[in-house]
Amino acid sequence: MEICVILWLAKHIQTMITIKNLQRKWKEFNLKDINLTIEKGEYFVILGPTAAGKTLLLELIAGFYIPDAGEIWIHGIMLQL
Repeated sequence: MEICVILWLAKHIQTMITIKNLQRKWKEFNLKDINLTIEKGEYFVILGPTAAGKTLLLELIAGFYIPDAGEIWIHGIMLQL
């Protein structure tokens, strides 16, 4: 049943990824108040200098780390880590 619901959501929800007020402290580095929406069909690139937090942001989205605050939504489902 859960798989059917996820497949239905993937077809009918236009927003693929939503990040709301994401925060994560890692060693001496902080991601603060990251907000992002990626719509269905959009291409998105994360650019920045070395140690800007690009990899940490992607690892948070992938679920490798738990955010200190904020929400990550994929296909309308909030990640519960």
